[in-house]
Amino acid sequence: MMIPRRVVVIDDQKLTREGIHAFLRNMPEVEWVGEAANGLDGIALINNMGADIAVMDVQMPIMNGIEATRRIKSEMPRVKVIVLSGDGDYLGDALAAGADAFLVKGGPPEYLKNAICSV
Repeated sequence: MMIPRRVVVIDDQKLTREGIHAFLRNMPEVEWVGEAANGLDGIALINNMGADIAVMDVQMPIMNGIEATRRIKSEMPRVKVIVLSGDGDYLGDALAAGADAFLVKGGPPEYLKNAICSV
């Protein structure tokens, strides 16, 4: 039996967080750990809850997803980061920060499932 991957979602849009949570709830390979509205709170959540995977938005207040990804990969390299963006403009920045995967928002939900299962 597969051990579920512990996932947090970090996005300033509540509707996005709720939508991803609703989608992940149907995946037996995922354990929902929690959500945060900015990168700084997301890092604290990962530290406190021991997440395996962070699904990370790019544009957020307080700390954006690129800086949060950089810090997560520096401080907790075992945590996988899947960066989500409204467009592909941040792909290079996300990968340079250490992102394990990059997805454009609005794509098929299966892309997120595949990214979670493959990172």
